[in-house]
Amino acid sequence: MPFLLGSVSRRWRQLARSTPQLWSTVSFTRVTRRGKDEPAPPPLQIINDWLQLSCSLPLTFCVVEDPSCEFFGEICRPVIDALNQHSGRWHKVSLQLYKHYLPFFCGTSPPNNLHTLEIGQDEEWDCDETPTTYFRMNSTPSPTRLAIEALNLLELDVSWGNVTCLTLVGLPPHECILATRLAPLLECCTLFELDLPIDDYSSALRSKRSFKNTRLRTLRLHGTADLLDVFIEAVEFPALEELIYGEEIFLPAHGFISLFNRSGNCLKKLTLNLCEDSGEIAENLMELLEAIPSLEHLECVFPIRSSAMDSLFQKLSWSPPDSEFIPKLQSLTLCVYSSISVLGFMSCIFSWSHRKDLRLTVNTAGFRTEDGDLDEISQLVEKGYNIRLV
Repeated sequence: MPFLLGSVSRRWRQLARSTPQLWSTVSFTRVTRRGKDEPAPPPLQIINDWLQLSCSLPLTFCVVEDPSCEFFGEICRPVIDALNQHSGRWHKVSLQLYKHYLPFFCGTSPPNNLHTLEIGQDEEWDCDETPTTYFRMNSTPSPTRLAIEALNLLELDVSWGNVTCLTLVGLPPHECILATRLAPLLECCTLFELDLPIDDYSSALRSKRSFKNTRLRTLRLHGTADLLDVFIEAVEFPALEELIYGEEIFLPAHGFISLFNRSGNCLKKLTLNLCEDSGEIAENLMELLEAIPSLEHLECVFPIRSSAMDSLFQKLSWSPPDSEFIPKLQSLTLCVYSSISVLGFMSCIFSWSHRKDLRLTVNTAGFRTEDGDLDEISQLVEKGYNIRLV
């Protein structure tokens, strides 16, 4: 885009080349050698010019390997060398490469501006492989946001002292637990696809004393429930305020309740993506919500009008002010990928005095309405109830 702007006219070109902000983000997502009739990749001189035109601004860049290019290593290495010359300005870095390319990102000066570091690879993680440090710069980076995909933690030489936001993809449970131990300032942790085999060490964690992280406030979990249970049962988060869970077939209510009880049960926001409908999920959902009296914000995603959703509406409709069922609830958001009718439950929920200030949002593919339904909803809104239908 900056080159296109500069091609309009001489004045535009002068303006583009004198605006460093246009050049502070670089993306090498298609570093490939084209066919005869296709445009060639940018020559190294253009890449160097781009980096120079960004002046001294913090640099954001992304390098993604194209597995279909047999010449990728030949083309990629000069790009990496050019980026290394500006390592002191690295601010947000994303590397999606086979790990044997990672040692080339060594830098020529300390990456003191590095805020975000994302490193991943397409190769499957091999727990039997002897750990080797693949990413090791001349001066150890200390990012605030760190994302790792399918890499052993020992394969990365980074400082964990400033990490506040951590994302782990495709790692076994014991690696995830180790990461929470290494990051004393961790406030937000996201775990995806913990579906690798559990070795003897991680299985033994069930009987060990819980590890406590006193700063973690937000926890996002997506993946195989059995493997997540290993992680859940080995940690304790006294400051945990928000839990986001997405799993298609199972809701580990007992594991979450155990975690909340160990941590002091101060959860305020819960987001659940329940893609399956079953009586067990409905039962687990009610058991989980009954165990979180501190909950203020609840968001649930359902594929269809499910038994879990009906159970939730019924429980809210039958919960008087002295009920212990999420008494502090301030907002309820429902996302349903089918046509539903919620008016009957809505009237019952708002009939209770302690639900008057509840903010209700229903996001759905469509509403089934009968004669008078919209009038009744309008009357609730006119009375001051906070209802939003999307």
